[in-house]
Amino acid sequence: MRMKTFQAATMSEAMGLVRDTLGEDAIIISTATHRDGRGVEITAAVEQHVEDDFATDEARALRYGEGDGRLFVPQEDFADLDPAQLGALVGDSLSWHGVPARIAERLMQAALQVGLDDAVGALAEALDESYRFPGLGPDNRPLILIGPPGSGKSVAAAKIAARCVMDRRPVQVISTDRSRAAAGEQLAALCRVMNAPFTETADARDLAATIDQTAPDARLVIDTAGINLHAAGERRGLLQLIEASGAEPVMVLAAGT
Repeated sequence: MRMKTFQAATMSEAMGLVRDTLGEDAIIISTATHRDGRGVEITAAVEQHVEDDFATDEARALRYGEGDGRLFVPQEDFADLDPAQLGALVGDSLSWHGVPARIAERLMQAALQVGLDDAVGALAEALDESYRFPGLGPDNRPLILIGPPGSGKSVAAAKIAARCVMDRRPVQVISTDRSRAAAGEQLAALCRVMNAPFTETADARDLAATIDQTAPDARLVIDTAGINLHAAGERRGLLQLIEASGAEPVMVLAAGT
């Protein structure tokens, strides 16, 4: 399954981006209007998986060692490229996404050292080299996703579940978000696309009972409501869910946070 979020000035423009990128079979998961009224956002999904569609064949060869196996190469190895053009393209893209100037400059300089004339592949390698995060691990310890509202917990849960489905691993997705009406609908819709089991629970006791009934070999992914970390009551409620699940808390934050 492939998921993507699109932003545009109008709903019709956003829908056009969905069709152009994901095709006519795409399923609309959620829509939202920006608070300032300047544009809309659509999250869509399609039942397909394109491996490493972020980069060209040359970029994949460099990443996976099919070439000389070097991530960063000396300047003389790509003397025929136009660094100014590549740098401008990467810089403009980062600026459009609101990346702070100091970070954008660092990423742009790193992208220039990759040795590709493919801006997407160069930026992908620069990000990979600049920001390193440990993986979630192959074990079946439950994961409970926590974080502020709007940080992408539900989409992250769906993406973890999608990876399990593609790896042919059993998975169970649980939503504990009862903070707003139909809060679990987005995640439920994503799970339906990939035929992944989905359940909603009302409280910590209900969550523990649901986990007890889940197959022992299934990877548990638990979505939670966004909370205000300064509110003691909301912190206590989240702690109860974590303790009831026995899960590893994983913080989800938007990239610009």
